[in-house]
Amino acid sequence: MIGGTGQVLLGGAICTGGITCAAGGVLALKGADNIQVGLRGTDSFSEQLLIDVTGSEQAGTLINAGLDLGTSVGGLVRSVPKISAYGTAYNAAWYKGVPGYYEPAFNQATNTALTVELFSSGSTIYSTVD
Repeated sequence: MIGGTGQVLLGGAICTGGITCAAGGVLALKGADNIQVGLRGTDSFSEQLLIDVTGSEQAGTLINAGLDLGTSVGGLVRSVPKISAYGTAYNAAWYKGVPGYYEPAFNQATNTALTVELFSSGSTIYSTVD
């Protein structure tokens, strides 16, 4: 899936210690798995595992697509520091705790990236259900 790089980066950003590193590591692995799918053109390791566990190709594919879509949505709605007019994040030391310092990540995403992510995840789910 296209969002593999984003999942790897988001996984690394989440890792602040302890449990968050475990969650971030899993997310980064899922992203790396999606990247290798794009390079190799085969099913992802996570999808193959889910198919084996559920015993159904359709269920495994839908669960995997749901995980990809869920991590994409989670990454887009998380709070990130606002970007200044100069294209850099505002200085956290000056603005942290100030109302309006953070905004949802989708405000900084391009329309093209949002469209590609929606089309990619949507087409996987549609082709599996159809």
